[in-house]
Amino acid sequence: MIEISEIDEVVKKNLTSSKKSISLTFRSPRKDSFWKELNDYILKENSNIEIILQSFLDYNFDNILFLSRLTNLNRLKIISPTLKDVSVLAEIPNLKNLTLSTHTETSLEVLKSVPNLESLSLVWDKEDYESLASLSKLRRFSLSYLDDVSDEILSFLTSSLSSLTINDSPINNSEKLFRLNNLSYLSLNDIENLYNIDFILNLGKSLIYLDLSNLTEVRSLPDFSSSHIIEKISLSNMEKLINIRGIKNLKSLKEFSIMNEDKGSIAIEEFEVLTQLSDLNFASINFMENNDLTTKVNDFLVKNGIQIREATDEKYINLR
Repeated sequence: MIEISEIDEVVKKNLTSSKKSISLTFRSPRKDSFWKELNDYILKENSNIEIILQSFLDYNFDNILFLSRLTNLNRLKIISPTLKDVSVLAEIPNLKNLTLSTHTETSLEVLKSVPNLESLSLVWDKEDYESLASLSKLRRFSLSYLDDVSDEILSFLTSSLSSLTINDSPINNSEKLFRLNNLSYLSLNDIENLYNIDFILNLGKSLIYLDLSNLTEVRSLPDFSSSHIIEKISLSNMEKLINIRGIKNLKSLKEFSIMNEDKGSIAIEEFEVLTQLSDLNFASINFMENNDLTTKVNDFLVKNGIQIREATDEKYINLR
């Protein structure tokens, strides 16, 4: 992340010539002339720039009307618990990627004026989730710290959604997820009272990347069939997980990783199933507080022709 206070020729050159994604973070206000220059000379030339407004220490972004000057903005992240009004979003029609980490009192109906939105991340409860139904181009959706992932929210998500992330938000009716049959990426993290995740089997056969973390009550992975095309499974801090044999028919699996702070409940013998998957190229087993166990499991996998690698292939990163 980069923070800039003024725009000169060097800044213009560096930001407009870069082909990589760039995040510009702002923790305090700027003059109107600054935002106009940023829009006219930089955002117009480089659509890979993300603007992050983050309340910090002695300053909170309580007013963001200046965003109306950023008509060329594609990517925006707002982190400000005290911000109440985000109606200015209606004046940024080219916005494609939005994160709202606010306690806003503005209805999500404002999103109807952002028709090009492709990625949306909501933190904390909002109102009027039916507005999500109007986002025909939405492909990536993330929910965090909601009281619950209600039927109302899931009902308005379209079947064209390809990526779904749910963080620290109870799921009261997993059957509502079934209609999302075009998901290629699913991430579930820190969801209380979730004991059974067999509903994943009903999400269609398009799922490629499954990312599960801090599901502290889950004891078994679903019994996947050979018709599933999942290529990567990532598990983290699944402390009660004892059974991973459900992946035995998952012939499409290419990457598998599990990271726990300790051994948890899973037996070493469970990892033998990985040696039966002919397309599995890479695995990463890491019991963070038990190096001896980590070494034994990884040595066993290497002897069976499986490479040990922690990095995720860029192909799967792009699915998130």
